[in-house]
Amino acid sequence: MIGLIIAKIKEMGLNGIAVTEHHNPDYGYKVKEIVERAFENEVVIIPGREIYQWPVEIVELFLPNQATFRFIAHPGYPGDFTAVEDVHGIEVENALHDWHIIKHKVREMAAKHDLLLLGNS
Repeated sequence: MIGLIIAKIKEMGLNGIAVTEHHNPDYGYKVKEIVERAFENEVVIIPGREIYQWPVEIVELFLPNQATFRFIAHPGYPGDFTAVEDVHGIEVENALHDWHIIKHKVREMAAKHDLLLLGNS
């Protein structure tokens, strides 16, 4: 299965992906370990986790040197997304949650708070 994921990553012209999971923060680390060991680091795997901090869902990506990149996922679902404390980006595209993302508001918020705009799935 992971071999198929690696092939798709390469087919898309990407160097890697972030792997997160709502209920198991170790999941991304396990995938990273498998790719490092069994696939000799063919692609970069950035482990992370998804956490709910009312009123927003936050994704944390764990980078080298104990740095963490945090972004707001699914802005507007289920509620307000004006809380931007300690985040670096905000999701503007998502194949599963695109129906509720008010893109012009997300872009305004990103510009106002100097946030990166992200596509996510």
